[in-house]
Amino acid sequence: MAVKITSASQALFMAIEMEKRAVSLYERMLILFASSENQALLEHLLADEKRHLIQFEHHLDEQSQSLENTMLLSALADEVLFEGGLNRMLREGVLESNQSLLDYAAQEEQKAIDTYTSYAELCEGDAKEAFLQIAAEEKTHLKVLEKMMNEKGNL
Repeated sequence: MAVKITSASQALFMAIEMEKRAVSLYERMLILFASSENQALLEHLLADEKRHLIQFEHHLDEQSQSLENTMLLSALADEVLFEGGLNRMLREGVLESNQSLLDYAAQEEQKAIDTYTSYAELCEGDAKEAFLQIAAEEKTHLKVLEKMMNEKGNL
């Protein structure tokens, strides 16, 4: 399903839904799969997504979407990041090692960068700046993940 965003408020709503999905996924991973080897990494990834969620919620203009539009955008947001959710991650062996988890997280960060940059192009003013700022933060986080992937400790 192609995502068609036509306003800044829709873009912010989508971003919030994407971040909620990321937070939920990492919370479930901590509950179900945390170990001494990956707990610090999962907590790091979760904290980053929670910070982004708070930033987007701060910028959301309360001009509500219609219920139908809200439901559609929420469903579309589920398809942008972490497609297939935890089940796909398990099938693909993402949780088998910190390295595979970092690889997966880096791929999702790149998707987020691309998505937020495209949303920024649809917006003006504070919303545009918010998306550009989050995209820049995602780039910084991606660099951190890439550095961690090249180190032995991985947190």
